[in-house]
Amino acid sequence: MKTAIFSVVALLFISGASYSGPGIDPCGSSVSLTGCSWMQLNICPAGDFDSIRDQCGSDGYISVTVLDREWEGIPGIPWTDYWIGSCDPGNEIMICMDGVVADSLTNQDGETTISGAIAGSGCAVSGGVYLKIQNIIIMEQPACTEPACIAIEIRSPDYVPDGMVDLSDLSAFSSSFGHCWGEEGYIECFDFHNDDCINLSDFAKFACHWRHRCY
Repeated sequence: MKTAIFSVVALLFISGASYSGPGIDPCGSSVSLTGCSWMQLNICPAGDFDSIRDQCGSDGYISVTVLDREWEGIPGIPWTDYWIGSCDPGNEIMICMDGVVADSLTNQDGETTISGAIAGSGCAVSGGVYLKIQNIIIMEQPACTEPACIAIEIRSPDYVPDGMVDLSDLSAFSSSFGHCWGEEGYIECFDFHNDDCINLSDFAKFACHWRHRCY
């Protein structure tokens, strides 16, 4: 019992609760994709589709460095204080609660990585994605006027981003089934295999996530 209490206290101490310095500097902080130059990431509301390391290789991950306004690393930022959004306003991504989970708390230099699966919905096949930490979007250096966009394409069987793979998504998938790139009716968001056609391999992946929802 004493060991369990000590572990909880230790976790609270290193989780950032004791940090009292300046807030996150969105321009001094940085985010990048390591291990590959581009990646297609299929996500599901249940968080059980592709992981970043699956799609980018065993050494692939999103590298994150969080600095404060004095350009010092911020340690102890919790695993779940992260969010992604589409850099292209024409795309829509919905992330479930705790849908983006870092591999660890930030270390003394403010560094961590994100390499697992993401729980969410929607589609973003252009423009990449930005990272938000504790509700602050990391900005592109040096101008710091636009979000730092990572070259990741997002696809989800929850095409209509409402947190559940249901009939609205099946209807959209069915309308695209059998169509290929350049043909009327082709919806790139359902091309989970990235072979420019919506076929049985894509349906198999869609069916595996039927009725999955955010938790």
